[in-house]
Amino acid sequence: MDKKYVAYGLIFLNVLLQIASCFWYRELPGFVWTLANAILILVPLVFGLKMGLLCLLPVAASELLWFFKLGSFGPLLHLASFAIAVILMAAAHRRLEAMPRRKRAVLSGVLFIAGVAGEELLYQGLRLLVLQKPVQWDSFFGEIFSPVILIVLLLLVTFINCSDSESQERSQK
Repeated sequence: MDKKYVAYGLIFLNVLLQIASCFWYRELPGFVWTLANAILILVPLVFGLKMGLLCLLPVAASELLWFFKLGSFGPLLHLASFAIAVILMAAAHRRLEAMPRRKRAVLSGVLFIAGVAGEELLYQGLRLLVLQKPVQWDSFFGEIFSPVILIVLLLLVTFINCSDSESQERSQK
């Protein structure tokens, strides 16, 4: 399967999750938001900056909608932390591309976890600095230790291994 179809599928899932957040924010379980955050970190790490920015667009629209709806700067701070995470993950993608498969899989996994944790810490830090709101450690640890993160991490490593195997088969033909 072509990598771009996987990327577009993840972006489409992200669009659906962002639309759902506009209508059923309180009704949806917390793992949905963890999945949306994980997708946003995963896409630029695996597929690069263009796909990462494409994945960021529905998140930006959603956060702007929440900003206008709530009249609070919290959603804009969240958008800023997401944008920084996407750029950093895309920069990591460029370096990871040239690495051997095993090393790339391990480093991608570590960077994925660091990206999820870093984005949430950055958001909590911005909330503390700008809005004078305390850090929500339960939210941070709930996201980092969510089973969703483990599942997405396994998908990341599997995808890297499968895509490398397919590219090696094509080059041998």
